[in-house]
This record gives sequence, structure tokens and C-alpha cells, in this order.
Amino acid sequence: MRHPLAKDAQDAILATAKTASATSAEALSDDTRLALEETLGGLNEEGRLPIVLYYFEGLTQQETGRMIGVSQALVARRIQHGLDLLRMRLGARGVTASAAALPLLLG
Repeated sequence: MRHPLAKDAQDAILATAKTASATSAEALSDDTRLALEETLGGLNEEGRLPIVLYYFEGLTQQETGRMIGVSQALVARRIQHGLDLLRMRLGARGVTASAAALPLLLG
């Protein structure tokens, strides 16, 4: 059974993600940072929440799975799918990030 997160908790996590994104990506241009934040915010909850919990909140994939009520394997797949979507959507905006670099930009 999926453990529902309260809307306030989700909003707090996203706010933390935006702050962490700005802090960890200081070397990025303002346009790139904004594109990353907007693109991450544009993912649906299923794609965004595992990325936020794993990269910005520092939870393990297993902890993330427990928090959202899914297996670690499903968390890993959702993170990979979310990163793929981020790369594709950022690319459409003219921002390129390799498969190896995108997680570094997030964390």
C-alpha cells in the first residue's frame, strides 16, 4: 500500500529541492539553473518525488521506497526514468547534460 505524503510535505520537499539545486549548482548559469528547476518541477509526482528524496533529501533508495510505499527496485526505475525525462526535456530547452553529469547537477 502506498504511503501518501501530505501536500504540505510535498511542497516542503520541493522547496528544499529548489534551494539545494541553487546551492549545489552555483557553477551553472542562472538560465541553466532555472531550466533545471522548472524541468524538475514539471515532472509528475511519480517521477519527481524519488529524485527529490534521493538527491536532495539524501535518503537511500530503500528509505525512499519505504517513504513512498514502493520497492527499492521500483524507486531505482523511477529515478532512472525521471533522469531520462529531465535529460530529454532539458535538451529540448537547449541544455545538455550527459547521463553521468545530470545526477551531479542534482546533488
